[in-house]
Amino acid sequence: MLNTVTVPEIKKLIIDNYDKCLEPLTEISKDWANNKSMISRSEEFYNYDRIGESVFQGKDKPKTPDMIFFKDDTIFFVEFKSGRIEGIKKKCETRGNDDECHYVKWDIKLKALEGAFVVLHRLAAKHKEKIDFSTIVNLKKCYILVYAKDEKPGTTSGERRFSNQLSSSKVKFGLQLYKGTFFTDVATFTPDSFIKKLEDFKVIGSLR
Repeated sequence: MLNTVTVPEIKKLIIDNYDKCLEPLTEISKDWANNKSMISRSEEFYNYDRIGESVFQGKDKPKTPDMIFFKDDTIFFVEFKSGRIEGIKKKCETRGNDDECHYVKWDIKLKALEGAFVVLHRLAAKHKEKIDFSTIVNLKKCYILVYAKDEKPGTTSGERRFSNQLSSSKVKFGLQLYKGTFFTDVATFTPDSFIKKLEDFKVIGSLR
């Protein structure tokens, strides 16, 4: 008989087993190609890339978003992308069907799906035997893309309601297709607006 798993159980699994994956937001949000962090904050969150590496132990690890946190009965997955991908996106608009161009959306979407479903299922199954995959599908999950581009700090546009909890700018990179399907909701934020929402959620400084 297959077992089920709940959001509080997954949260407890991570807290009990992956303390070594706690990192400051400054580190989790770092663009390693440019050695520059999108967010300069010392508060610690779970690095979901490192959790995925621990779960799969380097063997064909699926793609994962950068960060995971919990609010009430919902799991939030967060991916940080810097403005340098804007140049690749412009190539998409001018060069048409090009492999490099499709990488932008493909990478962001694949991290959402593999991280929130494949890795989460393996994580739960590693600590609780015979987890029914459908229970992972049915968990409340939200995907957030924190996207830094050339704009004045703190500015956002197109504010809208998100999961009755969040306000976000226009959803980018085709992620709106995942709203109400794979995820309860999706959003894109600037770094400043993302920090504001963490503060509104009261998860800054009180992760557990």
